[in-house]
Amino acid sequence: MSTSPAVCPLCAQVHALNPQELPESLPCEGCGVTLQPRAHGAAVLLEPQKAGPPTEKPEVEALLAQADQERKPNRAYAHIQKALEIDPNSFAANRALLYHGRLHEAIKRPGDYSVIKCYLLNVFEDPASYTAQKLDERIKELFFDPLLARTATLSGDEAGFLPTYLRHLAREYMRVFVRGRNTVSRGAFGFSRSADTVRQRCEQIVAHMVRNVSAEPRLTEEQRELVSEALAYGLDATN
Repeated sequence: MSTSPAVCPLCAQVHALNPQELPESLPCEGCGVTLQPRAHGAAVLLEPQKAGPPTEKPEVEALLAQADQERKPNRAYAHIQKALEIDPNSFAANRALLYHGRLHEAIKRPGDYSVIKCYLLNVFEDPASYTAQKLDERIKELFFDPLLARTATLSGDEAGFLPTYLRHLAREYMRVFVRGRNTVSRGAFGFSRSADTVRQRCEQIVAHMVRNVSAEPRLTEEQRELVSEALAYGLDATN
């Protein structure tokens, strides 16, 4: 049985492993960190095992379940706040607050949906309706919200949380602001359009948004890829 040397990226300890029979994980003899082996051709790569989110307290889970079922945003917000009072470092409670956005606040003027977190993505559907300053603010909030950074840290997978968060926003934006509009779902005299027609119209809107994402100079190439992938996910998840 041939083995291949695999080096711990943290302490350089060498482990002899068979690429054909890799364990799901193994403790490093040098630093004690749990490693995940991954075959790469005839070689083996070792990566530190990602920690999952911390276990939530039962009372926090109960409050968040109530918030999830609550139809009135101000009451849902109150449940989330109570959960955070019990455990300020709860990943689930911080995530719930992040996704909740400012739904509990009153809409100041008709057509202003900025209290809805997923509406941040509207800057890519209708950028011409925003001033340069507002575009700066919305894109900064999308990627650099302090609560987003805190929740990502608490998730146990800081790098992996951002794509998950963007997919969530994209799915909600498609559900609420794209599929929910009459020009997409309704035809003449208010009749429902066929599923294929709705899908085509949604695809056209997403394609338009992706073009705007690609042309947005405020985004890095990595951010463009993340948003574009999230929009594609949102389209598939709601059709």
